[in-house]
Amino acid sequence: MKDYIHKEFPKSCDPNDFFGQVKRTVNGKPVGKEQINIIIDSICKGLDLNKQDVLFDLGCGNGALSVLIFHKIKAYFGIDFSEYLIEIAKKNFEKGNYTFQCAEANEFLSKEALNKKYTKGLCYGVFSYFEKESAERILRNIHDKYENINKFYIGNIPDRERASNFFYKDIEYANLLDDNQSSLGIWWSQKDFENLANKTGWKVEFLNMQDDFYSAHYRFDVVLTKKVN
Repeated sequence: MKDYIHKEFPKSCDPNDFFGQVKRTVNGKPVGKEQINIIIDSICKGLDLNKQDVLFDLGCGNGALSVLIFHKIKAYFGIDFSEYLIEIAKKNFEKGNYTFQCAEANEFLSKEALNKKYTKGLCYGVFSYFEKESAERILRNIHDKYENINKFYIGNIPDRERASNFFYKDIEYANLLDDNQSSLGIWWSQKDFENLANKTGWKVEFLNMQDDFYSAHYRFDVVLTKKVN
């Protein structure tokens, strides 16, 4: 299911339906500009972005969300495991110091040496699709290898404690909550996510979107900051 959603489904959409391709939708229709602006505002505030920042984006998709941040930062590098989505990103949004590459997250990070150029990190809407062991390796590698990333924003995480707000009452969903291949991936409780963050060297701040955000009733965001030794 995960590969279909991120690799095959986007090919069925109009090439210019950028938010439809990445399922940033409600009832099958792309969310409105005001909803996208809420996301961008939260990311920019959570990361305290400025014109000196170089942003590393894990799971950037087709770049339609990323490009709305470019004017806030000095440079950008995004990776995603979907060749098709990266083709879209390169064709429509890549320019100068703002670039994209097709790569699988853990494979890419495992090969990284100590890297000082990135100052902030972002992972929006895809973290729940990583198996828990993979998620732990990702957080540990970013902590250890990206020396100057002190803030890492992870957005749109399905909230295990509020799953009943999403599923219809007649659906048995318990077996879906720990399945990273399901349509929404793994549902994390805030307690479990905090344990994961602490285990990999991060402090965590939980963020809730404003009430009129389309998924505020069943998702949360987090801002991770490195622990001071």
